[in-house]
Amino acid sequence: MKKGASLIFFLSIFLIIALYGVMRTYFTINPAQCDGCGECLISCPENAIYFDQELQIMRIDADLCSGCGECLNWCPHSAIQLADSTAFLVGRVIANATGFPVRNAMIQVDSFMSVSDFYGEYCLNLPAGQYDVTCQAEGYIVEIAEDINLSDNEIAGYDFCLLYGNSAELETLSKMETSPYFSPNPFRENTHFLDFPVNQTTSDYSLRIYNVKGQLIKQFYAGSFQGNSLSWNGRDNNQQKLAAGIYLYEMTAGNKKYIGKLSCLPD
Repeated sequence: MKKGASLIFFLSIFLIIALYGVMRTYFTINPAQCDGCGECLISCPENAIYFDQELQIMRIDADLCSGCGECLNWCPHSAIQLADSTAFLVGRVIANATGFPVRNAMIQVDSFMSVSDFYGEYCLNLPAGQYDVTCQAEGYIVEIAEDINLSDNEIAGYDFCLLYGNSAELETLSKMETSPYFSPNPFRENTHFLDFPVNQTTSDYSLRIYNVKGQLIKQFYAGSFQGNSLSWNGRDNNQQKLAAGIYLYEMTAGNKKYIGKLSCLPD
């Protein structure tokens, strides 16, 4: 093959590959509409759909997707769409003092916005680009995430951790009623009892206790419970005596969750 013809041949091949990359059809999943049912994963003949363990969402590998559209026929929530120049920012909004989810927080960039759900989760759909993302909720200080870069069809994760407004964490917590399920409460030391009035098996229980900074200081597992009661010596996971102050608990029993306040008195 002559040199000129060879050059034209290779340029033609390069052009075909480039055009394929630009013109080929592939799909992406909208996290705001997907409930993770997995129907699309089962239907994909290219094994291009997978579950992202870090972000806890379903995703499509653009390099493996052939654009056949089979997943469109299986998705019951219309969450699958043609890939374009948009991206998704997903994550959770939590309270700094407790680590609990903040509901109805507004996450916003200009006219684009999303509102956190019952679990504090949000999904913001944006054109590709670099953004300063604002998160605000009633009773909390506004937080701004600066210089977040989103590429075409990217799904990126960012969690917001909000402080109570006016830094009045203790004042806000003091307005929360003390838990009727702990006795005594306030407590000083020795044994702290829980008598939880729900009919669940012991394997359904879990209990976590946090300080006002949202740090987990004590965790109880199913084996710690006797029926629906629990005894506690008022010490943390390192067997250190708790300092006087306000603490919060998160109690899970089956599919129910309870949040309340504990007060530790000085000696």
